[in-house]
Amino acid sequence: MPCDEFDKIIMRRREYLLFSGMAVGSVGCMEYGDPVATLHPQSSTGSMDTYANLKTERLITAGSLIGEVPWAYITVSSGSKYDQGYLELSVQFYDETHSLLQQQSHSVAVFPAKTVWTTFQPVTTPDREKISSVEANIERAETDIDITSPDVASIRKSRLTADAGTGVSISGTVSTGTYTDRIQLIGLVYDSQNRFRGTVATTSERLEDKEQWEFHASNSTIRTPVDQPDPDNYELRIERLEE
Repeated sequence: MPCDEFDKIIMRRREYLLFSGMAVGSVGCMEYGDPVATLHPQSSTGSMDTYANLKTERLITAGSLIGEVPWAYITVSSGSKYDQGYLELSVQFYDETHSLLQQQSHSVAVFPAKTVWTTFQPVTTPDREKISSVEANIERAETDIDITSPDVASIRKSRLTADAGTGVSISGTVSTGTYTDRIQLIGLVYDSQNRFRGTVATTSERLEDKEQWEFHASNSTIRTPVDQPDPDNYELRIERLEE
């Protein structure tokens, strides 16, 4: 999501519905039954001056669709007991002389409380064999996120697809009930080791009551080396956007 669009959204009132998905299908294209709505585990939120800290910045060699390549293995921890907002991470790859060869930017729309975000990012520059080190920096961390009680909208069905080359996508249907405005859907993605791997997000146009909104949210930067478990679990949150 572009930063300017997110800035507009973050200032509006936030109301969430939380849904969880459990895999019952095959690896790579996970099928999920109708999730059951539950209240968000944090009914109130707070902010901290600094809630995110880099834990791991490591260059590894691992398998990809084109063979063995260098990957950045980065972990970021949240010390907050509350869910926090948008976090942006920059990743830089250097050669032996510490000359910058590639820079990437990755982000999550929501950072869950007491969680470690694990991200694997492959080097895509043609001179990848020259890469000798990696560094990461937290560029932006939103700390004010207001979560209140759920609304009447509900998720009727959803499905997660994890692909080694194109990332992760979640698609499904939201029933609006009596709600008549725009909503944002955010998916929190986890793997079989229960590691938080990132988020997907999409925003609707203005919806009418009793409408069925077919959504598709994707993130091409949730990548996985071949020796690591693919994302196979998720939570969906419906965010109510009010002008």
